[in-house]
Amino acid sequence: MRRCAYMAGLVLAGFLLAGEVNAQQRVQPAEGTFSAGANVGVFVPRHDLAPTISVDVFGEFNILDRVSARILVGYADPNLVGSGDSLLQARVTASVLYNWEAQAWHPFVLGGVGAYVLMTNSGTRYGPTTTRLGIHLGAGVEYFARATIAVKLEATYQFVGRGPGFVLPSGTQLTAGLKKYF
Repeated sequence: MRRCAYMAGLVLAGFLLAGEVNAQQRVQPAEGTFSAGANVGVFVPRHDLAPTISVDVFGEFNILDRVSARILVGYADPNLVGSGDSLLQARVTASVLYNWEAQAWHPFVLGGVGAYVLMTNSGTRYGPTTTRLGIHLGAGVEYFARATIAVKLEATYQFVGRGPGFVLPSGTQLTAGLKKYF
């Protein structure tokens, strides 16, 4: 009887361990998958501009399990300090991301280049438009709430050349977002 109980315990332990191993199988991202999502956050400029809300939409393609390419379109409109004007910023960026897997958590780093369209906004009319080349570096983490749905947090620093009126539009962007894998 003791031997049967011992064997039953071993079999049960085997099933539990097998279930634990299956639970640890990789979730997205996988090579060849595509994802899309949106971010909302705050853009904190370095000089002359006040913090403001920022909004992004993006698409990513996983070149490898750990490496993806992202195209992002974003918008922010920070006020010029001491003025009623703002500096509208629309950007299109291309990034390369590298992620690590830690079960449902996937920390990542990213870097890339972008075109930053800058335009002063006096509230009644827009000023001249200028486009600047910029680079960005960042890091973040995704949490897979489901096998194909991730919630993400990201911090990115954007280095952008001086805009209209010699305003420096560089700064830090902190966002939270939602991402769907297809």
